[in-house]
Amino acid sequence: PKECVFKLNGVIYDFAPLARREDNWVVEQVDRTFSINPCRGVHVDSKMAGCTENSIACMSEKSVLGSLSLGLIETRLQTLISSNITLSYNGGSDQMCTDRSAKTEIQFSCGNSLGTPVFVDDSDCTFKFSWSSFVACNASTRPVVSKTCKYPNPLTKNLIDLERIKTPYYSVDTTPYSVHFARCGHLLGDELEGKRCSGKKVCVKDQRNNKVLSFGTSEDGVEVFAREDSAEQIIKSTSRCEDSDSKTWQAIVEYTCSEDAEETAISGACHIATCY
Repeated sequence: PKECVFKLNGVIYDFAPLARREDNWVVEQVDRTFSINPCRGVHVDSKMAGCTENSIACMSEKSVLGSLSLGLIETRLQTLISSNITLSYNGGSDQMCTDRSAKTEIQFSCGNSLGTPVFVDDSDCTFKFSWSSFVACNASTRPVVSKTCKYPNPLTKNLIDLERIKTPYYSVDTTPYSVHFARCGHLLGDELEGKRCSGKKVCVKDQRNNKVLSFGTSEDGVEVFAREDSAEQIIKSTSRCEDSDSKTWQAIVEYTCSEDAEETAISGACHIATCY
């Protein structure tokens, strides 16, 4: 959406990747649920009768029928303070406070993925969220996308050439998952988990039920976040985590400059970090 592209201090930021086409970003709490959709406004369902499609955020209390709008998308104001971008929206429901309407503030910081919103607090009818996402990075820290294993580093002007690593793929076992990862190219079906992983860059097997999830292809292109002394390669999927409606599986591979090869390590379900 065009309304999600704006300029701050001479830098153009594009927040359009945050827009959900068919659903909303969801933040769950014990007694209430927040539905958020920057750029487009929330998708309203039968449980969100108090909100409209131009609401930036909608709060549904689990003990009460109905919901409350927390701000309108057309009221957006963006500010930049200490490299963090804050998007503010007002014009929400006036049922919670007697002298003002509800307001939403989302503070964005530069991150390595699209990220998800996190509730911070609410006071004086202002609902605050934090969000770490690459959309909040300036041009020099945004990801470089390539279908090869060579990435220009915008910070150092050098070329990151992962083809120099001779091992074609790595396998790591960590309870309860077995993970296979193709550094360049893709996995071969006759070597790993048969056809279920053939042609993919990442293959994850759940040892508890033998289910296999594979994702990423050479044609998709792979994002790399370049740093001065390291690089993070990110392979994304559209498969959602079993315990979350908003999070999806992704693999993040961190490369650091070293004369000696390090042992591979893996951590985290639904956010696999394989470090070299």
